[in-house]
Amino acid sequence: MAGDLFCRCEIKIDLHVAICEISWPSAEPFRPDTLPEFNDIRQRLESRQPGGLGIFLIHTLVDEIEYDYENGRSVMRMIKKLG
Repeated sequence: MAGDLFCRCEIKIDLHVAICEISWPSAEPFRPDTLPEFNDIRQRLESRQPGGLGIFLIHTLVDEIEYDYENGRSVMRMIKKLG
C-alpha cells in the first residue's frame, strides 16, 4: 500500500438541495474528462474494463457535479435538487 488516504465527505441539506462534497489529497486536479467514454453500459460491463463506471453512476443519480482543486485536494461536489 502506498500510504494512508484521507477522504473527507461533507453533506449539506436544505429544503431545495442536497450537496455531498468529497475531497481527497491529490498532486493534480481530478480530471474525469480523461476517463474512457462509453455509450452502452452493458458493453462496458461485459468487457469489464476498469474506470469510469462510478462517474457514470453518479451522473445518473445527481443533477449536477462540480470539480475543484483546493489546497492540494481534489474536490467533487454532487448536487441533488429536492422537491
